[in-house]
Formats: sequence, C-alpha cells, structure tokens
Amino acid sequence: MSDSVKMVYMDDIKVDVSVRLGRCLVEIGNISCLSLGSVLQLDCEMSDVVDICVGEKVIATGELIRIEGCDKINVKVIGVIG
Repeated sequence: MSDSVKMVYMDDIKVDVSVRLGRCLVEIGNISCLSLGSVLQLDCEMSDVVDICVGEKVIATGELIRIEGCDKINVKVIGVIG
C-alpha cells in the first residue's frame, strides 16, 4: 500500500480533543458533599488562555469566545504547539 493511500485513511480518523480550563483544590472530606447545584471556583479567569489537548498532550492554546446565535462554548485557536 502506498504512503498516499495510508494518509487518506489517517485523515479520516477522529480523535478526542479536550480543553483544559482550570483547576481547583477540594478537601477530600468535601468531595462527598458535592451534589447537584454545587459550584466549583476554578483558578482562572474567563479571559485566560486555555490548553487544547489530545490525551494529556497540549497541542495548541486558545481563548474562549462567544458566537452569536450559538449556545455552546467555543474556543478560538491562538497558538499551535510543535
């Protein structure tokens, strides 16, 4: 099989991309208290740069944006790593 045929198949593979917004520390005793409506405050601002990841590897950075008429959270890529 030629390399060009292999690349066509590779281009069709889908991977799970995640966006890391921030973190918070929760005491172990309070984890069992989490329930519907609990709010966790992250260590970031809405304007902070977020990490775009495949698995645990950061592949790009982005910023959260709003698109008119869209209720979903959107991320604009502002940098590509490596």
